[in-house]
Amino acid sequence: MPSWRDYVQDLPKLRRPLRVVLPCVGIDGCTHALHEMGIDVEATNVYDLIDGYDELLRHHYESCSKVVPQLHLGPELGDITKVALTDLIVPADGICAGPPCPPWAGNGLRGSDEDPRARVFETVLTWTAQLIKSGGLLFAVLENVVGCNQKIKGCPSFMRQVQDVLTQECGEFTWKIVTLSAADYMLAQTRVRVFLVGFRHRLGALPGPMEPFGPLPLREFLQGDLPNIARKTMTQCMQENLKNMEKTLAQDLKAGKLAADDVVCFAADRAQGKVFKQRYSVNIVPTLTTHNRYLFVLTLDFKKSDSKRGFFRWLHNRQRMKLQGFVEDYADKLDSLALTASGNAYPVPLLCAVLYPIVQVLSQWTTFEQWPNPADIKQEVHPVAATIVHKLACAIKRSSAATAKQTKAKAKAKARKSKAQANATQKKQGKTTKGAKSQKASGKNRKKQKGAKVSEALWKRPPSKRSCAFIWSDSEEV
Repeated sequence: MPSWRDYVQDLPKLRRPLRVVLPCVGIDGCTHALHEMGIDVEATNVYDLIDGYDELLRHHYESCSKVVPQLHLGPELGDITKVALTDLIVPADGICAGPPCPPWAGNGLRGSDEDPRARVFETVLTWTAQLIKSGGLLFAVLENVVGCNQKIKGCPSFMRQVQDVLTQECGEFTWKIVTLSAADYMLAQTRVRVFLVGFRHRLGALPGPMEPFGPLPLREFLQGDLPNIARKTMTQCMQENLKNMEKTLAQDLKAGKLAADDVVCFAADRAQGKVFKQRYSVNIVPTLTTHNRYLFVLTLDFKKSDSKRGFFRWLHNRQRMKLQGFVEDYADKLDSLALTASGNAYPVPLLCAVLYPIVQVLSQWTTFEQWPNPADIKQEVHPVAATIVHKLACAIKRSSAATAKQTKAKAKAKARKSKAQANATQKKQGKTTKGAKSQKASGKNRKKQKGAKVSEALWKRPPSKRSCAFIWSDSEEV
């Protein structure tokens, strides 16, 4: 099977381990990506709310790093919003974080910075500023869903506003927003992610991501010894949903919209005619989340029995891991946490695409070993780090106010235009009515004039030739 790993060659060894800060570490796609490049990594400030990742992370760091970092995992120890800036381990070369996405996800309320869960992103922003100013940071990679880079109520996107504030407050860095699709990097998944990438000026221009590796069909990720399932093991509702989907697929196959060798994936818990519509993906799976547990894959060989069809089964957690760029064995090690872990993870090839050019620059930097200057490393909180979230909030507020003002001005202009059009129409109708009345009056006058002419003509005739023999008069004399 072709692999995205074929496109990630080993880089020259760095002169010392690369120190990377990992808030919201999850199952650590970042050090997986760096390990694929042959880079020695020293993970620091490792935090996550799920303590069930402990064993897997320790095993991972033992295999790819000389040092197993201190892990801060669980609802209490792993909550970065409770960590003081003075407790951060410095110096650090990079920070890589993917804070929770619900404030910007398309299937949520999209509350953006007003969502309480956005506090995690704001904390990561604070850490980034502190490490740039006082921790020797060289690069930053902040990842999230596409929604964080979309306008909300006409205002600039949240990610764009973060970029503007960081550009203003952390001028030592160049900042750029990059959008990458997993399908372009040999993962058969519709996942699209936004990366805010920062790079210290003294290293030169911020390098762009690697070029896409190309697509890889879903079939390549499903090969293995996993058996097809029996239809009767599904719930009655899901069996009905499956039946309806197969009917739709058969119609689309007959209409030429599908090919006989296509592999289809759909959510078996979605029914026709409901709020969440029943959809299917062809030769690719939809974005893997922590909730779409019931993804079902099948081939279009309907005439065969279910057991003999190419694929007729649930999307297994082993395949979910593979579709995120991790090894399949992680699903077995994580057991019940595999769905959550795969849904929350960064796709490893996307991180390779972003990090590879950055680390390539570092590998050519002859003084990397001496960076940073110990005199520049300070433990106390830097003023920029202390105020950056407030400045972001003010920027968002100003932007919202300006947008509201523009919206109000547009509404007034539209109202004025509508009123002008209505007045013009009314005036036109008034002229038409006046013209009609004038025409009517003119018609009456013409009739009177015609009648007068006729009467005058009659009186000029001799009495014997007049049409009327009697003359009526209001006078007493006849």
